[in-house]
Amino acid sequence: METKKISIPVQNRSKESKERIIQAALELYGTKGIMDVTTKMIAEKAGVAIGSLYVYFRDKKDITKAVLERNSELFLTINYKEIIQSEGDILRAIERILRELQHAMNHWNIPFVEMQLLETGDPEIKALTDAFNGQILNLAKEMISSTNLTLRPANIDQATAYVFLVIDSYLFRLPFYNGLIDADAMTHEVARAIGMYLFGDQITRGDGR
Repeated sequence: METKKISIPVQNRSKESKERIIQAALELYGTKGIMDVTTKMIAEKAGVAIGSLYVYFRDKKDITKAVLERNSELFLTINYKEIIQSEGDILRAIERILRELQHAMNHWNIPFVEMQLLETGDPEIKALTDAFNGQILNLAKEMISSTNLTLRPANIDQATAYVFLVIDSYLFRLPFYNGLIDADAMTHEVARAIGMYLFGDQITRGDGR
């Protein structure tokens, strides 16, 4: 079957229409979840004709991929290395990174459970999220390597994977405890746990950056 061709917007008006569609999907996914949202609902929210929506996107999955890419940009644009180098204390740097990630997470509009279902049921979505996770792992490794401290774990790849898993769990599960725990205190404790795992008692002596 012939693959449907989509239009790449060139004129400002066309770019604005495509952007409105993505923003509409972001908002609807955040309030209603992915499964209950239709392309018709997205078009109505964006203020475009349903035919115009299909000029830029083949189907709802195409829109969802665009939403995932937009969400991913929120995390990839954080300058992790600069934060590490600009802060005088490694714990403050880690805590600042966690808060930056929290801010990005506040704009992540896809419910956690639905995200898991998407990854399980669709190879294209899984490939997209795997690529994103790979980019984040590389950034985490670069961040860890940019300090002047001696890494406690022998294997930097293992250390990076640990940090990734801890932060991933922290970001996705913290909202479930909203109002039940002190989020600031939790952020501080998670930062300390990561710092101690990576650098041991160097963080209590204030060695390097």
